[in-house]
Amino acid sequence: MRIFKDEEKLSPEYVPQELPHRENELNMLKTYFSSIILGSPSISTRVIITGSVGTGKSVLAKLFCQKAVSEAVRKGVELKPLYVNCRISKTTFSLLRKLIEQLKARLPERGLSNEELFHKFLDYLEYKGFYSIIVLDEVEVLLREEGSEPFYLFSRVGEERLKTPRISTIFIFRNPE
Repeated sequence: MRIFKDEEKLSPEYVPQELPHRENELNMLKTYFSSIILGSPSISTRVIITGSVGTGKSVLAKLFCQKAVSEAVRKGVELKPLYVNCRISKTTFSLLRKLIEQLKARLPERGLSNEELFHKFLDYLEYKGFYSIIVLDEVEVLLREEGSEPFYLFSRVGEERLKTPRISTIFIFRNPE
């Protein structure tokens, strides 16, 4: 006799097809990120999602990314959602490494500063014609460990590059208890 009908639904990686009572939030995200989904961003969008533990912040972002990819595919856009839990990747370097690893990109990981590695990552997206929505979860851990450097990298991405912005970011913060 089994206790659970479908144990997969207890996994932290599980993303349901629908999130009851989150339609408004999903629609807001779709509006904010519509230009990258269509492959015509003029700016890099940044959104902050906050809430208490267990309120569905991460699953909201993951479900949105799944829906965004489906929409982008219909529009012929190569959209790559990238998710990093900053409780696991606590440094800017490990965060960038995780992003590169998810793209299966072969970029040098040693001997480069964080900023150089970030620009190589952006160059790779451009070379491949990819756009990306990056979800950084539990960002408060990264902020505590690294200070403002990673936020500076992600927030200033469009200022020094004159090319089409390739990334937009969702930052997920846990409300202090």
